[in-house]
Amino acid sequence: MLVGGSEVAKRKARLLLAAGTDLQVGALHFSPAFRQWADGGELTLIPGAFDDA
Repeated sequence: MLVGGSEVAKRKARLLLAAGTDLQVGALHFSPAFRQWADGGELTLIPGAFDDA
C-alpha cells in the first residue's frame, strides 16, 4: 500500500508498478496519473484519510 496521491507518490508508484506490485493507493486527492492507472486496472485507489489503526 502506498499512502499519498501527489507527484512524489506518483514516482514511487511508477517504480512499484514496473516491479509488478499489486498496488493499492490511499489518499484524499489523486493526481491524474493515478486515476489513469486505476482506470486501466493497474492499481486500486482507496479515497480518504489514512488510518493506521
